[in-house]
Amino acid sequence: MKSTIFILAIIPCFSSYACNDALNTLLYNNIKPQIESADLCADFDHIDKTARVRLKKFSYCPGAITSKIKAQLSVKCKTSDSALFKTSVTENFDFSFLIDNQTCKVFDFDSSPRGDIGKLIANNSNFKASAKKAIQDKISEICGGQ
Repeated sequence: MKSTIFILAIIPCFSSYACNDALNTLLYNNIKPQIESADLCADFDHIDKTARVRLKKFSYCPGAITSKIKAQLSVKCKTSDSALFKTSVTENFDFSFLIDNQTCKVFDFDSSPRGDIGKLIANNSNFKASAKKAIQDKISEICGGQ
């Protein structure tokens, strides 16, 4: 019985992440301009111009082997100025992924649009792969080109 209690007590230690508000604020302020200038709509059909990207929420939680990042973005895509019918779509996306602290590789990547229109667009485009590549490129740059 005692060994079971000991095992249950240490399990959270292996999967826990140390989230720190000061570190989150520092990273948020550093990456916000780069994220908000990203061209996230380029892979969408017809509404392929990025009108606005806003980093709404950000959480960085370092761990011993991996670090966990969660973020929420608001993305507004629009048609080009030369389109016959002009339209735009605004959607919130939730992102979460892990980073290997040794190799700086992004894995367990997930991006989920919150609304039905965003889900339709994301399922019919290369959005998830493009977002993961952009994030991996930036993480690699931060890690010194690994």
